[in-house]
Amino acid sequence: MIRAALLALLPLGATAQETGFEPDYALLFEIHADAILQATPGTRRLELPGPMVVEEITRGGVTRYRATDQSGHGAVLCQLDALLWAEFMAHSCPGLFQPAEAERLTGMTFQAAVFAGANTVPPLAPNAAIERLQASARGLASRARPACPDPDTPQAARLVAITGAGAQQRLAASLSLPRLPVSDPCE
Repeated sequence: MIRAALLALLPLGATAQETGFEPDYALLFEIHADAILQATPGTRRLELPGPMVVEEITRGGVTRYRATDQSGHGAVLCQLDALLWAEFMAHSCPGLFQPAEAERLTGMTFQAAVFAGANTVPPLAPNAAIERLQASARGLASRARPACPDPDTPQAARLVAITGAGAQQRLAASLSLPRLPVSDPCE
């Protein structure tokens, strides 16, 4: 629910591909070649722990990939996008977050980035994951112009809610299940 509210605030936000954590799907299919299922002509499918379903679809010589997180915890890159946008708003809108809330938000964003880095293909070391996150944050800051909400509005409350105990618990539960970082479903 919080992700949906935050994603509504993401008109110029980061995307999973821009964060640099999107898996190398061709390499993923090479690594798991023995587990590939031929779903239909032109479509190969991998069912991975998480559970995750990744499809390689080739039509007219063009290959694209579709990956779906079926864990019930939500897609990690979707969560990372929402956290990154909230972090951007925290830095762009003084007074929107209390200092303790902003600190928790930074910690949650780093946790999600390190998790995404450790579980992408090929995996990233924690410092490389943080570097990619910081580069993504710089990119977001260079192109987005925030509309800082009044601290007493529902929009501000939705942003700040991402640092609450419930949101922290949901993120911790999500990150306790190793799985490929993908952006679908993004609820």
